[in-house]
Amino acid sequence: MSRTHGQCFDVSLKLASTGGVSHLVEAAGRRMNACGVCDTTVDSVGSLMGEVIVDILMNGYPDRQGYLALSCAYQKGTVALRITDHGIPRNIFEETDNPVAGIIRAEMDESSYTSAAGENILQMTKTDVRNR
Repeated sequence: MSRTHGQCFDVSLKLASTGGVSHLVEAAGRRMNACGVCDTTVDSVGSLMGEVIVDILMNGYPDRQGYLALSCAYQKGTVALRITDHGIPRNIFEETDNPVAGIIRAEMDESSYTSAAGENILQMTKTDVRNR
């Protein structure tokens, strides 16, 4: 795969608890590095990704196993993340005291949340540190 164009990876997974999140973040970091994303950006995005996934699992699926779909792309110096789940609809950007929303605002260049047809979609982008 090209280091500057296209999809890095897509992952769909079911997590019963937050125990597997660190493994997912590590694997995503390795894939981002393989796509050409610098270590500083990988660390920043990976840490944020872990926070978001834990938040979704703990608040979106309080009584059952959660399903998440994660995709990451690296194109023209920008990392784009998309996390889709089928949990309780919840726009964290409307929660003024939500620490995860604050981290997203501080770390990412752009972010958005939509909910439609039972899907919650969180999209985020960050320019790679080398391209700033």
